[in-house]
Amino acid sequence: MEHSGEGDRLERKTDAAASRHQLLRAGLKESMTALDAGAGTGAVGRVMADIVGSTGVAIALDRSPQRLGFAPTRQSRVVGLAGDVSQPPLANGSIDFVWARFLLEYAPDPLSWVRSLAQLLKQDGSLVLVDLDHAGTNLWPCPPEIDEGLATILSRLQGFWDPHVGRKLPALVREAGLSVADLTVEPYHCYLGDADVDAVANWRTKLETIGPFVEDAFAPGQYQELAEKYLNALTDGNTFFYSTCLLYTSDAADERSSVDLGGRRIIKKKKYTSTCDTSPTD
Repeated sequence: MEHSGEGDRLERKTDAAASRHQLLRAGLKESMTALDAGAGTGAVGRVMADIVGSTGVAIALDRSPQRLGFAPTRQSRVVGLAGDVSQPPLANGSIDFVWARFLLEYAPDPLSWVRSLAQLLKQDGSLVLVDLDHAGTNLWPCPPEIDEGLATILSRLQGFWDPHVGRKLPALVREAGLSVADLTVEPYHCYLGDADVDAVANWRTKLETIGPFVEDAFAPGQYQELAEKYLNALTDGNTFFYSTCLLYTSDAADERSSVDLGGRRIIKKKKYTSTCDTSPTD
């Protein structure tokens, strides 16, 4: 699914300060070789480049050369790389830090994507998965026409978009043979009928993007009416709308246990730590 304004949307919604906070908390350091998988326009990749400095490398991988061609990224030290996350054009064991933010919700087979990214890690590298749970689907009060419309949309988008992938991250990490190092859960979308202009514009672009894939499931004009009712709910002063963001870091630290992952040994760590941070970052 693509939209002519997707690159602009990604640039507008990326908060550089919040991204820096998350990257540092997840362990990105100076001199590392870091990858932003599903990088979009490379907005987060530019933050990564600033953190790793001149002695490190920041790579932005995205399937769209057009998105990677955005001027701020093209003029930065970010290495733009067009390619598919399922078969990344990088050598196995070459990356210190892999960042995949809001990527797996669009994966037809998220486990295979996690395994592909895990193969890129150096023996002591880290894979950081960041994704949403209940993306766009949690609002109350929810009129029946919106509730039924969302159910129809989700049915049509099955296999293209999973709004509940956040809760699946721990299982995906374990099934990929990686260790569990840290889990943080924090609020992401949070409106009480008071979404600002940028937030509404962001959701409008999303609804326009999925329109061609779902409109035929509705009567003529019904999808457009549903979209307007949904957007109006974000600013009606009454509707509570929220989703949660999970930041999941995996690493390799315990040589007592390992798994063969496509010819590459991934060390599994036995300890598990979990934190819950309720301070908003975006």
